[in-house]
Amino acid sequence: MLCLIDSIRDDDPSVQYLLRVLEDAGSLTALILAAWQVARVLAVQLVETVLDERARQPTVWPPCLACGAAVRSKGFVTRQITSGVGTVRWQRRVGRCPQGCAIPQMAPLDAALGVQPHQRTSGELQCLGCALAVFVPFATAARLLGWYCGGVVSPRAVWGWVQAAGHQAMEHLHGALATITRGAEPTPEPLPAEVAALPLALGADGVMVLFRPDAGAPRGKIRWREVKVGFQERTPENLR
Repeated sequence: MLCLIDSIRDDDPSVQYLLRVLEDAGSLTALILAAWQVARVLAVQLVETVLDERARQPTVWPPCLACGAAVRSKGFVTRQITSGVGTVRWQRRVGRCPQGCAIPQMAPLDAALGVQPHQRTSGELQCLGCALAVFVPFATAARLLGWYCGGVVSPRAVWGWVQAAGHQAMEHLHGALATITRGAEPTPEPLPAEVAALPLALGADGVMVLFRPDAGAPRGKIRWREVKVGFQERTPENLR
């Protein structure tokens, strides 16, 4: 019996079952798959524990967006999201305007976590789905995501994530173009000093050149060989 298994064993029947499957696995493939199931359960427990600790910290309520009155807490409400490690559930305080303004309930912890009001899947799972959809059909990407997170992901959900990512990219592009139109130059991305000192490759391509079997002799069967040609910009820092 592994000491690690002893340390994570508890009274949860689901964990007990997964540990038994892990111990009884025969092949290496079955052993790794069983270990991955245990790892996902432990990851969910770790995330939920941290979220529970944050939820019990004092909450700073923002003012009502309509009337400016201080929002009042209505107690704890459960929230769940499907993530790359499985379904994560936690409780957090929600509040409403005491004047009864027609605004949605507020959840400061959700805002601090970057979670939208009606979001059902985590950001890292959506990013992975968009990346998969670049190379495979939506249905295939959804199936792969389901294997990864241990749940069910619909192809339509992956399609919606791609559409949302495309809209965000276009908004970012239009904003950058509008900034340039107003005469403001884009802010350069910061680079480490060792990276900034490297030569910058401006372009490269390959060309086919004919060769003779004997150097300096025009006779013989022609042999074509590819020659790579590249251009670099060297700054004064590179020339030191």
